[in-house]
Amino acid sequence: MGLSALLSTGLDKINEFLHTAEPLTAFLGYKLVEPSEGGACAEFGMSPNAQRVGGVLHGGVIVAVLDETMGFAALTLNDGVDQVTVVALPSGGSTYRLSSAFRLDIG
Repeated sequence: MGLSALLSTGLDKINEFLHTAEPLTAFLGYKLVEPSEGGACAEFGMSPNAQRVGGVLHGGVIVAVLDETMGFAALTLNDGVDQVTVVALPSGGSTYRLSSAFRLDIG
């Protein structure tokens, strides 16, 4: 199924597809809630699956959710042919900084 066809199916079908194609999204309770041209907004819960010791949101979960959401945002701009998201980090043991704008709604 092409991206245009997938987008026209509605959010429930998109999330069903994501949970099948990327099982980690189902495990985390990840849900795409607002795709737009060049953007995407998603939600996920603070289930025990997303927490580390002490009930704190695991950093790996944050990165996985950002990767899924940024990847989907990139897909909205093309047909998904040879689609990949990449973070290029310099070699040499430097300190790395990755930033992205995202919305965190707590409620």
